[in-house]
Amino acid sequence: MCSAKVTPIDLARSKGAEFRQTPLDICRERACSALTAAWSEVLQKALERLLKLADQAAEAELYHLYLDTLELVKRQRNPLEQGFRAHYLQHFNLACRPDRRSQDVLSMDPDQLTLVEPDDLEKRLAGESLANNLYNACSEELFGLDRRMGVLLDDPELTQRQNPLGPEAISQAILACLDDVEARLKVRLLLVSLLSRNLPERVKAVYHELNLLLIDKGVLPSIRSGLRRRRPLHDADAEPPASAAPGGDLFRTLQALMGQSPTGHGPAIPFPLASATQVRNDAATPGAMASAGDGIFTASPERGLLMMQLTALQRGETPPGLAAPLDLAPMTTARGNVLHGLRNSALSQAMNPLDRMTLDIVAMIFDYILDDARLPDAIKALIGRLQIPALKVAMEDKTLFSQRTHPVRQLLDTLAEAGIGWDPSEGHGSRLYLKIDELVLRIQNQFDQGTDIFQQALTELRQFMGDEASQAAQAATPSALAVLDQERLQHARRRAHDEVQTLLLNHPVLPEIIRDFALRAWEPLLAGLLLEQDETSPDWLDNRATLDELFWSVQPKHSQEARKHLLEILPGMLRKLSDGMARVRYPDLDRTRLLAALVELHADAVNGETSTPQPSTLQEAQPEAAWSALPEQPGAAEFEPVQPVSTVAAAPEAPAPLDPESAPAACTLHTASGVQTLARGNWIDYHPGDGTTVRMKLTWISPLKGLYLFTNRLGERAMSISREGLAQKLDSGQVTLVESEPLLDRALDHLVRDLGRQAAG
Repeated sequence: MCSAKVTPIDLARSKGAEFRQTPLDICRERACSALTAAWSEVLQKALERLLKLADQAAEAELYHLYLDTLELVKRQRNPLEQGFRAHYLQHFNLACRPDRRSQDVLSMDPDQLTLVEPDDLEKRLAGESLANNLYNACSEELFGLDRRMGVLLDDPELTQRQNPLGPEAISQAILACLDDVEARLKVRLLLVSLLSRNLPERVKAVYHELNLLLIDKGVLPSIRSGLRRRRPLHDADAEPPASAAPGGDLFRTLQALMGQSPTGHGPAIPFPLASATQVRNDAATPGAMASAGDGIFTASPERGLLMMQLTALQRGETPPGLAAPLDLAPMTTARGNVLHGLRNSALSQAMNPLDRMTLDIVAMIFDYILDDARLPDAIKALIGRLQIPALKVAMEDKTLFSQRTHPVRQLLDTLAEAGIGWDPSEGHGSRLYLKIDELVLRIQNQFDQGTDIFQQALTELRQFMGDEASQAAQAATPSALAVLDQERLQHARRRAHDEVQTLLLNHPVLPEIIRDFALRAWEPLLAGLLLEQDETSPDWLDNRATLDELFWSVQPKHSQEARKHLLEILPGMLRKLSDGMARVRYPDLDRTRLLAALVELHADAVNGETSTPQPSTLQEAQPEAAWSALPEQPGAAEFEPVQPVSTVAAAPEAPAPLDPESAPAACTLHTASGVQTLARGNWIDYHPGDGTTVRMKLTWISPLKGLYLFTNRLGERAMSISREGLAQKLDSGQVTLVESEPLLDRALDHLVRDLGRQAAG
């Protein structure tokens, strides 16, 4: 058995408690009831219409067709209504299952209309015609209903499945219930055609009520036309970053913005800046730069001395020819920007205006970097030691600002990416800290000019991060297996719950003791069977049928045939009920009371009467006994270690890392603020309320997208949480998403926006 422990931070129900009725449950119940009533009404309308058509028929063949259809509706009215209800519930449940794609449920692909029997083709076309009529009549209501059901199904655009309330489900349920009765094809097709006259308006009213119901439950209370999915971890309405403009000359943009800004100490520009006119004039003088555009600049002898002085400062030495020494202490702290001191020193007086503007820009960029809340202070201090090397490169090569592939820019981004997950508790002796320190020190001591050393450091850091990621995946594998176990358990419980709810809907009038028994005993039994087998197994099918028989057995029997059938199935049914109660360890007292109640209920049923024992006969002291036969529900309490569910085959001592491609790459969360997408590898900050913050990475998403695994950078300290729990914590502020935008993109975007606002003001 896998020995890993996962700390749940789920808001799930406690062990043994029944599933609360979810919005999906409510939709299923309301839709089933309302659509069955609408179906009954249109059948009545069809009867009236068929009578008129038969009276007006001029041909014998049509006359007999109308009469046969009329006879079908009159004699088979009850089976048609019950059949529609059963088939619609079946389609609804299949469409809601996360392991079924839309084509598995209601496939109406025109490409599949080849190589089929003519009768099948006619039925398919009739179904499509009915569905199209429903679509045309209900398009406005479906606009909102599709999106709201997409929220409930974790598929906002309904790309993986179809709306279980949609026209296809209704159309297919009608065709299926007509297939269940004996009638020739022309009769059935005529009835479908007649239904198209009256059904759409009634379905439209049902859809309207369901939209109101979901709005009342807080599911997308308002929908904007053309609603788009939010970009991962970013505001969908945010303007595109200026640094992302293809082929854009960002340095010229910054140059222009700073040239328009007033000199002085503003919030975005903390010291005097050269104007754009000064830059252009100085750039044209002898001894200055040959070009103010992108690319490499040609330096004068004076510039060569300046670069030597900067190199000495970079290495912690006294620059040659500098009268007053510079204070380099700020460069060793998390928020120390040595470039501010450099800007106010005699060294900056040797710079031409373009170099001073470059210094100003790089200083402001490092202000943002050193103020980035995502990075631990110790990592900021390491990155801050690259201020002067970055300045030297920027003075020589302005493509640093506009090209994301620039080695210096990529190195700074990768250092930040690695540092986001570093935990201060690891200490300065951790492998990651030592590696970053080693690379930064190498650049400080060896960098003179060019970008080769940055490229080498980048390659080495990426190799280190790749090796560390492989080790983290190995460490996280037992926890991922535990999440898979939990997902199987949750899926089994959900499937069993759906089946029991469907059977209850098919038998709306039941004694309370029977309903309670179904939820407390048979639902856990069916869930346990799904963990061991699947829903096609004889054991599952037999026990599901037993519950259906139980519900039927307590209904009043008004015919001799029904009473005879009850007496025939009773011994076997009672034996199966006893076996099932033993398997889930149903309390003895409840078992005795149930069997005693069944004696009374079956006697009343044979006499055609209804008897409902009082709920007070239930044993309230042991409501969790049946569920205790299953492994504990994942997420029973927050931050309490739980053992992995023991239904999956035992894992080896050192399991191979799970293939990331075998699990979803992203999850969609529906929060009060809108739709959020969280991709594997993104970071969150968890605030438990005790003043601490725990930073975790989304490491694994279970295949059915119901549970998420978060770990630290090393693949340890795992926590699992459900989609609903994570969405609730995002809404409450207990979880915040850590921006995944690259460090330099983020800094440059802020700089452009701040300068733009100051220039405009």
